[in-house]
Amino acid sequence: MEYEKVLGAHIKDIRKRRNMTQEILAELVGVTSQHISNIETGKTKVSLSTFIKIVNELNIPPEMVLAECMKIETPALKNEIMDIIQDCSQKELKIIAEIIESSKVILRKIS
Repeated sequence: MEYEKVLGAHIKDIRKRRNMTQEILAELVGVTSQHISNIETGKTKVSLSTFIKIVNELNIPPEMVLAECMKIETPALKNEIMDIIQDCSQKELKIIAEIIESSKVILRKIS
């Protein structure tokens, strides 16, 4: 597994969900937008200090981005789900809950 690509893809996904451009994130973090692009595509290994600045500016726990690179991922995935649904209406949440329950039943049947 290429951790840089997985990590970068998560950063990109979360950045986009925050309606933030690479330019804005780069400015907040203190790097160039090209550097953010290289991180998001896995072309560049992100330094620890830059990683910390990115997760702080995106206002997310680091494990949310690292989940697929680590063996212990359940809490981070739950956080990611919560992040995705944070702006949903009650009606949307009810539909999502029904979809999740149905999906769980199907997944357990085929496993």
